[in-house]
Amino acid sequence: MISELTIRNFKNIRECESIELGRITILIGGNNSGKTNFLQALSLWGHIINEWKLESQNKEPDFKKTVNITRQELVSIPILETSDLWYNKFHYIGKDYIYINVEAKGINWRSPLEVKFIDPKQIGGYVNKTYNKQQILEMNIKKSLEYEIAYLPSMSGLKLEEERRELGAINKSLGQGDTANVLRNLCYRLYEKDKSNYKIFQEKMKLFFSIEISEPEFFSINGLITLSYSKIINGKQKIEFEICSLGRGALQTMLLFSFVLLNPKKVILMDEPDAHLEFINQYKIFGELCQLLQMNDSQLLVATHSEAILDNFKGKEFVKIVAFYPNKIINDPKYLRESLTRYSSFNYVNADLKKHIIFTEDNSDMYMLKAFAEKVNHKILQKWNELHFEYMGGNNVIKYRGKFQSLKGAVSELKGIMILDGDNKLRNDSQQDGLDIIYWKKYELENYMVFENVFCEWLDKELNKHTINKLFKDYDLLSNGIENENTLSALREKIKIEYSNLINTFKIQRKDIDTEKASDNFIKILFDNFIDNNSTILNSYNIYPPKKSEYYQLIQYLQPEQIDPEIVGKLDMIYDLYIQSTISTPPESSS
Repeated sequence: MISELTIRNFKNIRECESIELGRITILIGGNNSGKTNFLQALSLWGHIINEWKLESQNKEPDFKKTVNITRQELVSIPILETSDLWYNKFHYIGKDYIYINVEAKGINWRSPLEVKFIDPKQIGGYVNKTYNKQQILEMNIKKSLEYEIAYLPSMSGLKLEEERRELGAINKSLGQGDTANVLRNLCYRLYEKDKSNYKIFQEKMKLFFSIEISEPEFFSINGLITLSYSKIINGKQKIEFEICSLGRGALQTMLLFSFVLLNPKKVILMDEPDAHLEFINQYKIFGELCQLLQMNDSQLLVATHSEAILDNFKGKEFVKIVAFYPNKIINDPKYLRESLTRYSSFNYVNADLKKHIIFTEDNSDMYMLKAFAEKVNHKILQKWNELHFEYMGGNNVIKYRGKFQSLKGAVSELKGIMILDGDNKLRNDSQQDGLDIIYWKKYELENYMVFENVFCEWLDKELNKHTINKLFKDYDLLSNGIENENTLSALREKIKIEYSNLINTFKIQRKDIDTEKASDNFIKILFDNFIDNNSTILNSYNIYPPKKSEYYQLIQYLQPEQIDPEIVGKLDMIYDLYIQSTISTPPESSS
């Protein structure tokens, strides 16, 4: 089994050192982060090893000799010219060679290959010239000739007809992502090669899709391969269909099972095998695939976006996880396993992409912070959509501080702020390992919007929204129990009264509004009392109080002088966190 891989100067991978591989290695990361190129680098190594194997069939291999490979022979790496293989395609001449070192520590061999540019149609592969024959012998490179690489992209469709193809043509189509022309060929080759494995293939398809796959047939008269399936209709009638009638999920599963069964004892590279599969089948089918891999003594490297696949194997010793990011590749099983075991599979990916986390107790806190930023036109507003918020669903500091520490183990540059309610407990702010834990001086963020004019302005907007002034200009106000010449002024007075009554209640009870939970003990009570006492006129025009999750809308009615400096101070901290996270990215080591 290949246990370690180092790549330099290949496509968008500038450098990744000593990446550990397992019996199953799962590659995760965003689009264009290097997952496919990682697979292709190993495939390139396989092409060079295969050339040595072909040249040394009747003699001892000469690893000091350069083997030449044409662009057309690189069937799993479609390129227009060989310079496209280089990290910097304009620096492919001279010392900027591609370096691929593959090791198998258990059986003690390593194969450090370099690739040089010959011309736009040809490259050369060789062992570093600085190694002498004795050193090459000690590396046991000859052992690497026993390894074969098999590459499989995701399903791209299916042609209505399919001609029988030679193995080279099949591999070329697979390398170009054109599986539409080869699925029947793969099944046919599997059937011809090992009928017992083909029976396993049929059983797996029946297990997952309740269909019976037929035996493939080749018609020499027209060169076509046909393959059909049958299923039970209406509980009794068996009807046969050509496989082009199957859905993409079933075709993708056929591709996966037939390919794995056709390639025993190989290093299999799969690019997004979860494509076209719904969540539950991703989990189940991948589990079955891994049993087949174990049965066939194969090794698997899989690039995926599937959380189901990742969750299926996290924490298992035979599985290695490699995470790809715009500026680096992470291969630290300890921290990756901890974060993936305790948290959602892709949780730490966002942390690495953003390099920061802002913890708030719930999403309403985020909306209020944004509303305050809009009110004061804070500089963080322009970057708001780039911020990474995490909602705690409460104030469990220990849990989310632990989460931050686990994620920071995988993303060393990670910084964070945890903004929590004061809860009238006089807590002190703290800082530990890049995480600032800060509290509101008042009970909660809603306390910073409790002003009489805020509720009056809210009422004005609601009344204007429903054109109530115009509708009630000549209305008989007495019929609604409102003894005032102007409905608007009457309602404004009533909401002021409710506000004053609540303030007086707090004074009588010797309570400080800043130390009470304003959302429940003031704002909600004020709105409930106001609506209840004026329900006839307000309900007639669908004027209802905002929900607690909508209290952030009240912030727009604050006067500039009513904005507490503490609010601006915390927005400043968020801005500083964002700036630090954008400049803390280490020098580029890989891509």
